[in-house]
Amino acid sequence: MRSNNHYYCKKCSSCCVRNGKVKNKQRWKCKQCGTTQFRVYKPRTINADRKRIMKRLSCENVGIRGIARLLSISPTHVIRCLLQMASLVRRPDYYEYGQEYELDELWSYSECKKNQQWVVWAINRRTRVVIDFVIGRRTKATVNKLIEKLKKLHPKKIRTDKWQGYKTLFADIPKEIHKQGRRITNRIERQGATVRNSLKRLNRKTLSFSKSPKMLEATLLLYFDECNWRPYRSGFMLKEPIF
Repeated sequence: MRSNNHYYCKKCSSCCVRNGKVKNKQRWKCKQCGTTQFRVYKPRTINADRKRIMKRLSCENVGIRGIARLLSISPTHVIRCLLQMASLVRRPDYYEYGQEYELDELWSYSECKKNQQWVVWAINRRTRVVIDFVIGRRTKATVNKLIEKLKKLHPKKIRTDKWQGYKTLFADIPKEIHKQGRRITNRIERQGATVRNSLKRLNRKTLSFSKSPKMLEATLLLYFDECNWRPYRSGFMLKEPIF
């Protein structure tokens, strides 16, 4: 039973008492569980233009709280919208065979620095298009997810750094295809520096960091979709970097 003078908790159905007003809107507090709530909640909706602005701000080195201040919305609502937009991003399918690829890793962390997260990604050396990426520990199982996708493209050559795990993962392909060295992955290294400068949570020596791997993956999906995969889907392939 709910009337103007009585209100019952939505969580435990116990009696609530008045607990002040917020912007002339009566707030109620449950005697049993202590939950504060309102009678009616107005759903917050953001139009497509504001979501587009939110996505571009995320790709331009603006953090969650910075986006919330600029758009006058709560940080939790920004996170909810970014996760929703990231769930709609479709990773591109590639049908170009016999290309040269570069494979590299970006170090990051979530929650604390002990919880390391490695972003393993690969690009087409000629067009700089990001093939795909995976997030996890720097283990053979994590890296192999991306390597298996590269092998299906029948690569002409794959360039990597001198990490010892690559020798085992590329043991089943000819040695002339897999090439390891320090200065042979210069294009993906430079592109990785651009990614770090464009995403706040990947900046070096910063207070901004990912609270969960899910949020790290969502921001990377939005960034690559906005700055890399969209020109590819339109059939506009460049010989110069598209970052």
